[in-house]
Amino acid sequence: SAGIAAAVEQQGAATQEIARSVSEASRGTSVVAESMTSVADAVAQANAAATGLRGRTDGMRASMEDLHQAVQRPAPRSSHPLNGRTTPAGQRW
Repeated sequence: SAGIAAAVEQQGAATQEIARSVSEASRGTSVVAESMTSVADAVAQANAAATGLRGRTDGMRASMEDLHQAVQRPAPRSSHPLNGRTTPAGQRW
């Protein structure tokens, strides 16, 4: 019967079209997955760089605080024997 043969042929064509669409969707999914992996790698690298930068800025801030405190302290008095004495002309050593 020609009607059954035509229906089987249509079914085969539809099945091939479905298989082609599934194959294209699979390739698209692979491309998206690769892109997501690339994005995740870039985010990890940016995070590592930010963490390193944070550590360096924390270290710089601590150094600046130490410097600020050192500048705020009075200078230690010299223990040199001439400290506080004057020359015969009245000038301080």
